[in-house]
Amino acid sequence: MTAASQPSERAVAFDDDPLWFPARVLNAVGGLSSKLGRPLPRLDLDHLRRRAEASTGLTDWGDDWDLHAAARLQTALETEARLTTIGRQFARQWVVQNMALRLRLVEQYRTRPEILERPLARPLMVINLPRSGATLLQFLLARVPELNSLYPHQILDPIAAEHIAPEAQAPGQARARRRHQVINRLLPAYRELHPMEAEEPDECNALLARQSADLATAAIFRIPSFVDHWMAMDLRPAYRDMRAQVQLMQGDREPRPWVLRTPAHLFALDVIFEVFPDVCIVQVHRDPLATISSFCSLAATVRRSNSTHVDPAELGPRWTEYWAEGCDRAMQARDRVPDTATLIDVAYEELIGNPHQVIDRIVDDVAPDATRPGREVVQKRVDAGRRGRRHTYEPEWFGIDPDALRERFATYIDRFDVQTSP
Repeated sequence: MTAASQPSERAVAFDDDPLWFPARVLNAVGGLSSKLGRPLPRLDLDHLRRRAEASTGLTDWGDDWDLHAAARLQTALETEARLTTIGRQFARQWVVQNMALRLRLVEQYRTRPEILERPLARPLMVINLPRSGATLLQFLLARVPELNSLYPHQILDPIAAEHIAPEAQAPGQARARRRHQVINRLLPAYRELHPMEAEEPDECNALLARQSADLATAAIFRIPSFVDHWMAMDLRPAYRDMRAQVQLMQGDREPRPWVLRTPAHLFALDVIFEVFPDVCIVQVHRDPLATISSFCSLAATVRRSNSTHVDPAELGPRWTEYWAEGCDRAMQARDRVPDTATLIDVAYEELIGNPHQVIDRIVDDVAPDATRPGREVVQKRVDAGRRGRRHTYEPEWFGIDPDALRERFATYIDRFDVQTSP
């Protein structure tokens, strides 16, 4: 048995894992229902569009809606993702939800064009390889009251969020909390690796999903043809729409810097400089071998509930190249940074070892008069992460050759003096 085939058996052998019992039961029931003639949730694009239009009463998708990207995503989900009952239901819900919100946003921009003229304070965008400590950084920045953090209820409905201060208890939080409870109950193993709380800030990738430009979907589902398409997409419409959504959420309140974070920003730094010319970019650096191995473990874990077959040995080579391409694009864009933007580099080891210093450096750039979070709050969160469940995995489980990966990332490692493990 080869090294690549051995991990495949290990990673998909979850049927004996009691943590997955709820998901297994629901998938089994769905499979039986299908055999008895009950139709599975439909994923064809026309059907999804009609559901979104019916739920909103709207039909204007906007001049810059990328229908081709939506079609590629739908096709990949139907033909490549090997969806279980849970996976199919989740995929349909996710796509329709974002389509419906796209329709509602277009209506807002059409009837209230002043939204697009609202001033924005200088944004702070965190870019990073996944699993680099950016979640911790976002949590700490959320403790700075002069910054706006992005919370799940705002992501789910930025239109409603316009009328509610970001730090306020919003009715939408109950919806976000129910969503997280369902995920945590169905996928307890995923919860252990990537805790999600409705009351904590979240990534901004969903703001890109309204244009079918969300790379995170490709971690949840096996959709390689869509990723290939996404890598070649013009992302300017998606980021312009992201800016508009942030303007909407800002409302008429005094502008405060927004903290926006997703690893996908690595691929779009040139676009970000164009759409947010005064942006402060914070790039977190960690050993690519550790980050990509951890990412593959997380992806394999979540796919276990939504796919009938997961091949972990496929994940490593594919995502090594994807993330290496992202780093390459980011480095090229950094060589063309406009004078109006700033760049701040943060080593993972510095974030863990001296988080107060990191926060001070960042806040000094975007909001020098802002209140710093208490040292005890910062240290408590860092210590909690260290005491959490140990995430165990080996690169070889995912078909990763450590030497080959390090060679592929050599330029990135050298440029930013990234600390690597032996």
